Amino acid sequence: MTTSGAELLDCLVIGGGAAGFTGAIYLSRFRRNIMRVDAGKSRLSLIPVSHKYPGFPEGVPGEELLERLRKQATRYGAPVVYGTINQLDRVADGAFVAMSGQGSIRARTCCWRPATPTFRLISTVSKKRSNADRCATVLSATAMRPSERRWRF
Repeated sequence: MTTSGAELLDCLVIGGGAAGFTGAIYLSRFRRNIMRVDAGKSRLSLIPVSHKYPGFPEGVPGEELLERLRKQATRYGAPVVYGTINQLDRVADGAFVAMSGQGSIRARTCCWRPATPTFRLISTVSKKRSNADRCATVLSATAMRPSERRWRF
């Protein structure tokens, strides 16, 4: 998927887990021009029963939660590209350009939740002050090693 020079997304959502779906759902509900990139390898699919997601006091299987989120995102028209982001750069006009196997995607802002193995790629971008000022990074301190808990936003 290559966005043309004229098409600048409001937000690029990177991820196919609960955080990526949540971001895509909210942004789509507010009629933002977005794209979600999903590698199809959410760690949520590996969880037999999750007890930490609100609204499910008895827990919910990870696959079931992903399916519910997928249906809700589809209902609000959240577009998705299946693949991975290999590079993310900030260009002179202030936009972000993400490179994937399908091409490039341009967006004013981007949103992701660092997870293995993409954490290394994304963390190098977000540590640069010029890149971090317009990127929202959804973090879960419990999922990070203590040495990585030094984010300041």
